[in-house]
Amino acid sequence: MQEEDVAVDYHSKIGQVRVLIPDLEEVDWDDSGTSSYLFEDPQLEALLDLNDGRVRLAAADAVEAVAFSEALISKVIKTEDLETDGAKVASAMLAKARQLRDADEREDRRKASDHFHLARFRPVPANVFRRGL
Repeated sequence: MQEEDVAVDYHSKIGQVRVLIPDLEEVDWDDSGTSSYLFEDPQLEALLDLNDGRVRLAAADAVEAVAFSEALISKVIKTEDLETDGAKVASAMLAKARQLRDADEREDRRKASDHFHLARFRPVPANVFRRGL
């Protein structure tokens, strides 16, 4: 029987950020025998705190952090059978971060419009002269 991985809680803000990044699979990054997500929960909590709990903005910051790292580390590498371009990968990731920020802005506008209500104005003229008499 295979051991089950701990599932991501998609209803939590951390789980929702993981879905948007995506960071849903634990991986043994350094061949140490210990699997982990790309971002630890405290890191995602910090991003959420920095963005007032806004999931899309925290995800955008996470994607930008990975893009920055990719641009610094990968650069352009060419061998006989392999070619990587960290700048292109970073550009694609930054475009995704921009999409997340735009989606958050649209959601803000939608929520703001939910609080706008038109009220009928029925002016009742004040009959000052009759009251005074």
